[in-house]
Amino acid sequence: MEHSLLLKPISIIADNTTSTDGQVVVNEQSANLVKVLEDFDSDEYYSRVANHLGNMERSAVIGSFTEQRASWSRQPDNLRVR
Repeated sequence: MEHSLLLKPISIIADNTTSTDGQVVVNEQSANLVKVLEDFDSDEYYSRVANHLGNMERSAVIGSFTEQRASWSRQPDNLRVR
């Protein structure tokens, strides 16, 4: 996945207007530089994440919701009183 980071000057709007307060904007007069992600393919990223999550070798496999609920209801082995 190709991407690039560029340094850009930013400002944060604080003008007591609900619709714009907190917005981050590129402002060429600002001295606050941040790295901004450029040329990012979000479709490719989400496709890779979905494929990774679907990989059975990396995912936990639970047989049913009942089995999962039973697992949540038990104390972990390292916390059980013996």
